Amino acid sequence: MEMDQVKTQLQQHDIAICQWRTAMDSNERIAKITTERGSFWLKKAAPARGVFRYHALNLFSRLLRLPLLKAVPQPGGNRAIANEISRIHTLASHGVLVPEVIVYDDSWLLIKDIGTSIIKTMKLTSTTQSRRQQLFTACLKAIKNVHSKGQYLSQAFIRNLLLHDEQTMQVAFIDFEIGR
Repeated sequence: MEMDQVKTQLQQHDIAICQWRTAMDSNERIAKITTERGSFWLKKAAPARGVFRYHALNLFSRLLRLPLLKAVPQPGGNRAIANEISRIHTLASHGVLVPEVIVYDDSWLLIKDIGTSIIKTMKLTSTTQSRRQQLFTACLKAIKNVHSKGQYLSQAFIRNLLLHDEQTMQVAFIDFEIGR
């Protein structure tokens, strides 16, 4: 994407160029950008992982006749970013609650913050057992809803589920680099 297009998208969301550049220059792969209009996440491509681990796990899976242990390919790099953008657009088009993609390039994407971490809320000592059960039920309902629309999540782990709305218990999904 051309730098002028990136600047235009950033300006439309009141993100200062210096904030974006600081996040891009950071050693962190995922960086939070906070503005008066909300929070955003810059996600840079992770390096591709070696295939040896996949072959070893797949061999182990075949020997034990346990297909559930088969490795899920993690492409890393630009393919992972492209996959994430594609999955976000597909899921959004089916009415699944996912972050809005603000702007992206081959090796990074910028998304709007969509909620609070359910896992962090669950781990708080102040969170009651009743509240934990409500959150867990909301997560299961949200996953069931995705599947009822004929869609899938690459990693439906609790770390990738966010509470979008406290009142309605709407759950949003993040992290779609893996799987296609």
